[in-house]
Amino acid sequence: DSDCIMLPNTLENLIKVFNETQADAVSGKPLTPKKGNLLCYLTGLEYEYRFEQMGENFVSIAATTCFAVKTNVFKEIGGFEDYTSGEATGEDWDFSKKLTSNNFKIFHTNKVQVIHEHNSDTLKKYLYRAYMHARYRPVHMKKHKQGFDEYMTRSLFIKTFFLLSIPQTLSILVKKREPKILLLPFITILRNFAWLIGLVIGYVKG
Repeated sequence: DSDCIMLPNTLENLIKVFNETQADAVSGKPLTPKKGNLLCYLTGLEYEYRFEQMGENFVSIAATTCFAVKTNVFKEIGGFEDYTSGEATGEDWDFSKKLTSNNFKIFHTNKVQVIHEHNSDTLKKYLYRAYMHARYRPVHMKKHKQGFDEYMTRSLFIKTFFLLSIPQTLSILVKKREPKILLLPFITILRNFAWLIGLVIGYVKG
């Protein structure tokens, strides 16, 4: 993404993964910047956690935050859809399905990393994006007959929605050892409300 910064070894690790896996596209792990406001930091850590759970595997779908695709493959499937008007929500999911439906392989690795400068500088903006992503989910499910995937498994959905991200919070807390991480479940309550509205509207209008 345009708000990502590569690390000194990002390209080196990327080329190594391409050579070792013979994948057509590689999804990497976005890291949370140490600087920034509390909202960006907490939501960024949860986002980072999701990628960690994907492990080192071939996947059917990938967020394009940290993503690389071979030029010939990109040209063959026609690139991304035209999102010059409106919110470009779901473009990475559509692009992933274009890849896999044409028998191209996507490999996810946590060894290729970038720093993701999150732009949810206000709670209102963050909740709106959560709403838009949730609104797209039913559309994707109807279009591609796929509800859950490696990015949002049933287990992760239960932890995130019904358990208010408490399992993720504790896991991140053990790793980072910062008390402010305990605020994440409170943000999750508001995010889940935005998700719920988005899912309902997406299902009705999708």
